[in-house]
Amino acid sequence: MSERFTVLGAGIIGVCTALALQRDGHQVTIIDRNEPGTGCSFGNAGIIHTGGCIPMATPGILKRVPKMLLDPEGALVIRWRYLPRLLPWLFKMLAAARPTRVEEICRALAHLSLQARSAYLPLLSEAGASALLRPRGELYVYRTKEAFDAEAWSMQVRRGFGIPVEDLDANAIRDLKPALSPNYQFAHYQPQRLYGESV
Repeated sequence: MSERFTVLGAGIIGVCTALALQRDGHQVTIIDRNEPGTGCSFGNAGIIHTGGCIPMATPGILKRVPKMLLDPEGALVIRWRYLPRLLPWLFKMLAAARPTRVEEICRALAHLSLQARSAYLPLLSEAGASALLRPRGELYVYRTKEAFDAEAWSMQVRRGFGIPVEDLDANAIRDLKPALSPNYQFAHYQPQRLYGESV
């Protein structure tokens, strides 16, 4: 039976949800205050992140917080007047960083991310946009050996799910990306051949 649905948000998730409902014979309206494909979808640069199986909360995250807060270009910013409101969320984040919980989350994220490309293919084909998907692998670059080593755990987790990860030195980085700044001396590389494979 056909029903009417309203989807809030015209990013990649909202559009895919609307298309899935439409394919099932429902009438769908998408509402977004901005242009389609902006917001988070635009900020993510259109990347289907196959290696996205590592949560934000990981073992040892608490030790890294002070350095992250002092980094003006860091990913963590806290407006201190909001700290009382944030405390319940921060406690939940710490609970989610327990090794056993992280393992469960990684497994769930891997199941989703490794099948993302194959899930998008029918939609792209129907839209005549298959050529827009260009598998190119993922390159993680670091200026220091310390930063490179700090990601060893997350790369090992990816390998555990069958995601190939290559360790690159400065010469290998230049061979792969000649225009990249020579300041980057170390890298982890996930080759494109993985894209679309499942766990």
